[in-house]
Amino acid sequence: MHFKNTHETAQAIKHMPFKRAICILENAKEMNEIVAFRNFNHCVGRKAQVKAWGCTQVRWPKKSAGFLLRLLRSIEVSSLMLSAVLGMRRATQNNKALDTDLLVIEHIQMQGAAKMRRRTCRAHGRINPYVSFSCHIKVNVSEKEEGSVEALRAVVELVKGDTQVAKAHPHRVLYFSIHLALILDELDVAKELFELAPTGVHVLATSLRVQLLSRLGRLNDALMQLEYVLNEDVPRFDVKRKIADEALDELCAAIKVKPNSVIEVWLFSDLSKFLNGNSSLARWSLWGRGGAKGVIFHFLKF
Repeated sequence: MHFKNTHETAQAIKHMPFKRAICILENAKEMNEIVAFRNFNHCVGRKAQVKAWGCTQVRWPKKSAGFLLRLLRSIEVSSLMLSAVLGMRRATQNNKALDTDLLVIEHIQMQGAAKMRRRTCRAHGRINPYVSFSCHIKVNVSEKEEGSVEALRAVVELVKGDTQVAKAHPHRVLYFSIHLALILDELDVAKELFELAPTGVHVLATSLRVQLLSRLGRLNDALMQLEYVLNEDVPRFDVKRKIADEALDELCAAIKVKPNSVIEVWLFSDLSKFLNGNSSLARWSLWGRGGAKGVIFHFLKF
C-alpha cells in the first residue's frame, strides 16, 4: 500500500462523519466518486469527476481505499462491541454507549514506514529491484454531540473570516455550517452562507441547497436545481450519487404536503424516473399508495 496514495485518500475523509467517509471509500473503489490529490500530485491526471471537488488532479486509489475501508469497518465493529459492554455497565457506572451515527473522524495521519527492498530474479541472470513504500496509519474517531446555536455562531464567524478560501474551492467548514444551520432550523443563516458557496455541481452543496429550498417552500427552484444536476454530463458518475437521499426524501415530503401542487408533482414524477431507474414504485416515487396519483386525480375530478 503506497504512502502517497493512502495519504491523499486519508486527507479526503479527514474531519468527515463516519458514515460519509465509508460512503466515499466505497464509491472510490467502484469509481463512482473520485479522490482529490492536492499534495502528492506529480504526474497525476485529470478526470471529469474533478468538477465535484473543485480541484484539477484526481485519481481512484482502489487499493488504498479498500485498506482504509477495512480499517473503518474494524473501528465500527469495535465501537459496537464497546457500546454493548458500556450498555451493560451503565447501571453501575456513568458510562455512555457509543453511537456510530455520531462518530466523526477527528484525526487521521499517515507515517511513512521503512522502505522494503527485495529482489526479483529475471531471465538470463538479471535481477530487478522490488521496492515497496509502506506506511503506518493513525485514526482517531470521536462522538460528536448534536449542534447548538452557540456552536453555529462560532462556525459562522469562522467561515466569514475565511471568505476568500470559501469562494476559491468547496470548503468543508462552509458546508458543515450550512448543514448545522439546517439541523437547527436557522434558514436565514443557511441562506446567508450559501452566498459564500462556490458555483458548480457538488454532491454535498446540491443536497443542502435542495433541502433549504424545500423548507422555504420554493419547490419550483428545488426542482430546477435537481433537474440541472441530473442533466449534468459527468462520465462515470452515477445519477444517484449526485444528491443525498435525505434531500430527496425532504423534497418528496414537501411536494406531498403542499396544496395545489399539480405542476410540481408532474415535474418530480418525470425526474424520479432518472432517480428510480424507470421504476414507478421505487423509493422517491409519488405514484404509489396515495401519493401524487391521488392528488392529480383529485384535481382532475373537481
